[in-house]
Amino acid sequence: PSQGYALLGNFQQVWLRSFERYNPSKNYGVVRDGFAIGIVVEQKRRPLMILAGDPSCNFAVYIGKNRVPGIAMGLDSRHMIVKYIPEWMRLKIGDKVFTSGLDRIFPLGVPVGRVLSFEKMQGFKNAKIELFGDTLHPDYVWVVDKR
Repeated sequence: PSQGYALLGNFQQVWLRSFERYNPSKNYGVVRDGFAIGIVVEQKRRPLMILAGDPSCNFAVYIGKNRVPGIAMGLDSRHMIVKYIPEWMRLKIGDKVFTSGLDRIFPLGVPVGRVLSFEKMQGFKNAKIELFGDTLHPDYVWVVDKR
């Protein structure tokens, strides 16, 4: 259950009440309507839900059928940037993005979004993705306890 926004004007960070089996040393995934939309971290000795539009939200993902690895980071309420994609790996506009499970935050395969564009950086690629989930209305979410 949420307790309210952490900062007025930032709709991507919400304080939560402590929940059953909450462990402040762990990060948790947040799912809404079957889509990954954020993470829960400990801040000021309480759980803080950081939604996917916030730059401090990040988690490991795969892109497309070939499971191209990367780290998704918040951009705005509808988009994330996937960084550190190996430059030799192939991407296509429209490729689906899903959690990899390698960061122990989400299990493998939770849908995140789809690739809108990508660009080459020094030694890597970055991909801009459109989120499948709604980060502006986190009124009913599931916190994932991946053990």
